[in-house]
Amino acid sequence: MTTIHNLSIDVIIEIFDYLNDIDILYSFFNKKKKRFEQLITRYTSEINITKYLSSFKVFSYFCLSILPFIRKKITSLSLGNGNSCDQIQLFILSNQELNLKNKFIQLKYLQLYFDDENDILPFICLFSNLFELKLIKNIEKKLLFELTSLTILNAVFNENNLYLNKCSIEKISISSFVNQHSGKCFIRNLNITIEWCSMLFQLIEFIPVIEILQIKINLFDKNSCQQQQEPLISTTNNQDDPIAYYK
Repeated sequence: MTTIHNLSIDVIIEIFDYLNDIDILYSFFNKKKKRFEQLITRYTSEINITKYLSSFKVFSYFCLSILPFIRKKITSLSLGNGNSCDQIQLFILSNQELNLKNKFIQLKYLQLYFDDENDILPFICLFSNLFELKLIKNIEKKLLFELTSLTILNAVFNENNLYLNKCSIEKISISSFVNQHSGKCFIRNLNITIEWCSMLFQLIEFIPVIEILQIKINLFDKNSCQQQQEPLISTTNNQDDPIAYYK
């Protein structure tokens, strides 16, 4: 009789290709088999649950019974997806009594699909350790049209984020900007949508070392341009040859 314990490593890896990260951990974590421990190592450091939906039972078990054992190893976390952001709420509830920054000490990449600004707030304590941050609005729910929380924007464009090199805020525009207390940040690669053209000059002040800037402008101020359109500006900036161009 053939069982999964009798299968070759190559066959098991091929089976893994048809499963999402959470289902793999749910099925094989803590099996006390050395060969399985070695196979699932990369799934304990890079958690991506944005492509496929796990059942509520499986995801609940992951948050409550697996996550406490692996969160200090996680370097990359992608949470939520375009169809359901409820994962974020359950994730937060399972960690609500913890200081996330002290528990996710190796986290360098964070991607969040969110319904509203409250989905992001519990994670801002992690921003200072990140290399890359991606915030994506769930387009299925139209209740939130603009990202206006200064708490979130101050946390993103902050001089304390020494390692944050790349940032992307997608599917939503910024209608107000950070205050002067945030200082100048070190982001070099930024993808963002702003509501008004005049905000571009304010943005540039906060990102003095920017190298790649992809920006959508929803509305041009009357003083800036009479036409209302949505161009994509791609900007590169270095000491030798600063360039700004439309494409």
